[in-house]
Amino acid sequence: MEKWNYLLKKKLYNMKDFIKQFKPHPVVIVGTLLVLAAVIMYSVTLKKRVEVQIPNYFIFKASD
Repeated sequence: MEKWNYLLKKKLYNMKDFIKQFKPHPVVIVGTLLVLAAVIMYSVTLKKRVEVQIPNYFIFKASD
């Protein structure tokens, strides 16, 4: 049991370090969301039906 607890804690700490390494700046997050919104708006003007799905976050559907 102690071995499992040790491995679990080790894995969680490694995951925290991994997330800390790739923590993006808020400006990057906002910029990415703006680019995504611009691409969706552009594709809606070109097509009559658009569906954008980001796994585990949201699904956007638009039709004319």
